[in-house]
Amino acid sequence: MIEFPKSVFDTNLKELPLIFTEWELFCDQQTQILKTETENSQTIQILGSLGSAKKIMGFYSEAEQYLLRAISLATIESNDNKIIQSQIQLADVYRYQKKFDQSEVLFELAKALLNHSKNSEILSGSFYQHYGKFYFDQNFYKIANCYFELALKIRQKLNAPADQIESTILALTECQKRLSENMNQEIKIRIAEISDAENIHNAHMKSINEICIKDHTADEIRVWGGRSYNPEIRIPAIQTQFYLVVEYLGNIEGFCQLKINCTNDARTAYLYALYITPTILKQKIGYAMMSRIIEYCAFKKIQEINLTSSFTAFNFYKKIGFVQNGEMGGLIRDGILIRGYPMKFTI
Repeated sequence: MIEFPKSVFDTNLKELPLIFTEWELFCDQQTQILKTETENSQTIQILGSLGSAKKIMGFYSEAEQYLLRAISLATIESNDNKIIQSQIQLADVYRYQKKFDQSEVLFELAKALLNHSKNSEILSGSFYQHYGKFYFDQNFYKIANCYFELALKIRQKLNAPADQIESTILALTECQKRLSENMNQEIKIRIAEISDAENIHNAHMKSINEICIKDHTADEIRVWGGRSYNPEIRIPAIQTQFYLVVEYLGNIEGFCQLKINCTNDARTAYLYALYITPTILKQKIGYAMMSRIIEYCAFKKIQEINLTSSFTAFNFYKKIGFVQNGEMGGLIRDGILIRGYPMKFTI
């Protein structure tokens, strides 16, 4: 493993050299090693280290060239992990330059590969950490916080190096300074991961059976809240949509699922689900999740959010600003209509 010189993070989460001359010497040494290296895997690693070092030093053009070479070589080698790592590093170079469109493209490419490749969780932790900074730099602190929470969960589970955990805690601390929320500190709202899928399903069914039961018929609850876990439904949505979970004392106690739709020039979103369990009821977690959904839609330049509200959630959505925009209807499941109201929110 290549050992970098020491660096520090400022309050804007930007990594800076502690002693600039040490970084210059490091780059000189790596450049000399690169000239004689013949093994492709090691060459990719050196190119990545030079790209990251040049970024930290502020030499963005050089950083970009090193990392483009790393991506090209990793692609030839069909090494998905190296491709993802180099894409994250290059996305970070663009982020430092505030070239956010270019940065986002690379993060999305990396995400697609993460979804469909066998990769280490260490790499996933790095991805969520850096993608969080992407949102942080654009002042979307609630979204950033969701990414940092998942990065910290992964890194703590893996007992990652102390400097990685410390950098994520710093990121969360700086996010919290910029947020005006007074939420129970034991409740975490984070990006969902594939391993959450079955627990999300269980929280969903629990919410229906213990909260919605008072407003819907026994038949509705039976077909709506009596479903078996189906990974083929849950996992693709987690991978491709804006999917948050609420974690309390290590358990999933709520979630939301939002899908973006693009038709012609219009960009709208559909909120398929927002549920919490009785465990965290009346702690304003629903409002906290909705504030993150609305912030995400603002980032994506979404004009309208649509949903079908259960009877139970109807007044909650009205308080947020949703309006009913159609007659009562709903999904028919096993011949039973699960009644609800179509609603929309204009951004």
